[in-house]
Amino acid sequence: MKILLTGGSGMLGSECVYRLVSGGHEVFALFRGKGELSAKERAQKVLGAVLAAKIKIVEGDLRDFADIRLGQIDAVFHVAAVVKLDSDECYRTNVLGTVAAIQFARNNGIQRFVYVSTAFTAGVRTEGKEFWHEAVGEYGLPGDKYVQSKQMAELLVANSGLGWIILRPGVIVAPGVLSDLNPDFMGYHGYAFVLYNLTRIIRKKWADPVLQEQLKRANIAVSDERIFCPLNIGFSSTATVNIIPLPWTAKTAVLLCEKGLSGKVYHLTHPHPPFTREMALFTAESLGIYGLTVGMRGVSHVDPVLAKMQNGLDGRLAYLKPYTMPTVPVIFEHGNCAQDLGPDYEEPIVFGKREWEKRILWALKYNFGLPREV
Repeated sequence: MKILLTGGSGMLGSECVYRLVSGGHEVFALFRGKGELSAKERAQKVLGAVLAAKIKIVEGDLRDFADIRLGQIDAVFHVAAVVKLDSDECYRTNVLGTVAAIQFARNNGIQRFVYVSTAFTAGVRTEGKEFWHEAVGEYGLPGDKYVQSKQMAELLVANSGLGWIILRPGVIVAPGVLSDLNPDFMGYHGYAFVLYNLTRIIRKKWADPVLQEQLKRANIAVSDERIFCPLNIGFSSTATVNIIPLPWTAKTAVLLCEKGLSGKVYHLTHPHPPFTREMALFTAESLGIYGLTVGMRGVSHVDPVLAKMQNGLDGRLAYLKPYTMPTVPVIFEHGNCAQDLGPDYEEPIVFGKREWEKRILWALKYNFGLPREV
């Protein structure tokens, strides 16, 4: 197939480029220059020179490429998105970019249109259904501009008159085949970064004799390998977090681009997601932090130093609250993938402590700038 892909510079899009090329497809990837880098140079940076040489680079901006003519193209694979939960940029990129992608497909006579959304448009409920919604805000997360923008885009796609397919992945975590090339690929590691910064703050204070005494009075202890810190992570201890590995997500998304049925919604989600409490503690322990608790009840610390640190941690994690507040496990319906892909479909790996630790150690090395071997 000849496929026009948007979002080739992103975490999922670049991995999909690799999968598409490996599968023998002819890929036209939309890139724009950034800073001093031309579109071609940026593609080489993100994809590597060898892979970039195997695709056709289409220079253009996501919100303004509708008038580009490419001749015979079999499908548009619209992966590009801005993932900023509280930013108006979500509307400008995720909604207006989808408008442009739909118009590009119409202008080029392309019928097949595969759109990558998010599973959270189905809502944080006990069961997210595989269908599209007739009204923005019917489901989803209140006040989350990212999810709202994806809901709007889904409606545009479903009413486009094209042969559409909507893919809804869960929370994607690196690494993948190309992740080492680009340190900006974080996914769920953004949450881990908050806890990583907590370790830096504590160790910096511990190095000051006066502040060290304050930490000791707050029942905080620091050694070369570990930190004991009795703070609380304000997430529901009974909720689940639907994380999925990047390589599996890209592989499944490409299969659905090839074989998915028009007019269907597919959830690329984990059938056995880990509990939020487990993931929070796995993350903390991978970073060498012990003594943390997980729960939605507000924690009041008598010690002023501990109280100030708790307020700071609560503030830095506040943006994740919509995803971690449900008190019941969230399971997304995902039968369409298995049904339509048949024997080609594989379930994602189960995330135990060991699997998660590998990803945190990768993030330490590539995302957090810590010279630590994985």
